[in-house]
Amino acid sequence: MKSIFTISINGNLPKLVHLLNGFRMVDGAKPLQVGDVCRAETCITSVMNANEGKIIKVKGHIYCQGMPVVEVISAFLYCGCFFRLSQYV
Repeated sequence: MKSIFTISINGNLPKLVHLLNGFRMVDGAKPLQVGDVCRAETCITSVMNANEGKIIKVKGHIYCQGMPVVEVISAFLYCGCFFRLSQYV
């Protein structure tokens, strides 16, 4: 098993601070069973600048037999100082 978000977040993983993690079963989906072969898809839903770094929100789904079973939502703080155009305009 591996993180389903490592592909979506291209960066230095040790600089990531976990902020939140939530999941829910998709309405009408059958619970996962031992032996199920699953796949995951993720996408970044927002990136916001903060004083401490960038806050990245990611949404993903776990699929079984081509159908979404679980929705996963996570947020991370990517620590560091980033260029902000608004500082110079």
